[in-house]
Amino acid sequence: MRNVKTNVLELGSRKYHGFVIHLDNIGDTDIVMEMIFAIDPKTDELLVEADQMDGTDTVVDIEHLYCFEKAVSDGGYMILPHGSGYLVPADCPDELPGQGHKGGFIGARWTLPIFGLVRGEDTLCVISETWWDCEVEAQHIPNRLSSIDFHWRGSLGKLDYSRRLLLRFDQGADYVSMAKQYHQYAKRSGLLRTLDEKFTETPSILHDIKSILYRWPAWNPNDTATILNEIRSLRGMGFHIKFFFPKWSSEGYSPERGTATTADAGWQSLLLENPVPGGWEPLNIAMIMHAKE
Repeated sequence: MRNVKTNVLELGSRKYHGFVIHLDNIGDTDIVMEMIFAIDPKTDELLVEADQMDGTDTVVDIEHLYCFEKAVSDGGYMILPHGSGYLVPADCPDELPGQGHKGGFIGARWTLPIFGLVRGEDTLCVISETWWDCEVEAQHIPNRLSSIDFHWRGSLGKLDYSRRLLLRFDQGADYVSMAKQYHQYAKRSGLLRTLDEKFTETPSILHDIKSILYRWPAWNPNDTATILNEIRSLRGMGFHIKFFFPKWSSEGYSPERGTATTADAGWQSLLLENPVPGGWEPLNIAMIMHAKE
């Protein structure tokens, strides 16, 4: 450790007060790392930031900054932004879905940069402010622990920019409170826009809001007549329809694969000569018919 100094870090309208720590003599390298630990006195939000400041050697990534875990015997639950959201209670008898490594990049596996742990009245809400190269590994091991582990991967082979977490430790907060915290964060960061603002930029959004999203999840020629009749019925009731055209499998169609879970619409499906029974012609006809409906 080379030096520690107090500092005020300004991020927009926010002012954080804390410490800047320079770390060197890291192994056999000449790397100098800068760590910032600072508090927003208005919200008690803790900012943690890491960056390479000097040295001819290169920091490629950072592992476990930080890993938060709790014993399941402490009760509570874990909040993960997977799909529409996971709330994993301490007594959940199953591990998280998926095989092997349980991690993923925010923006790929994780749909939002916000994660949470609740243990009794003690709560932790974590927002990854620089989320685009942030990989988060989540674990739930029944009868042992739940954990959230943050890894920072390189950008074009190096750390390249500051990596930042915002942590909020509260008493009695729950997943609704954390959602409101993220809403406030998004608002002050300029991420939140009203529908009126979105209409101005993308007028078609208004049509989407007024419409029913009708999903035909997987191509099955036996369903065509039923689908068209249902759409006609909804239109006859005065509803606008936003139609989700069916997927087809990149392995080709067969009754065994004609379900929503296997009709993956992978890009290779465009290369198939016969993506569905009868080839491309019935697909083109179906598209025209649905467009007219």
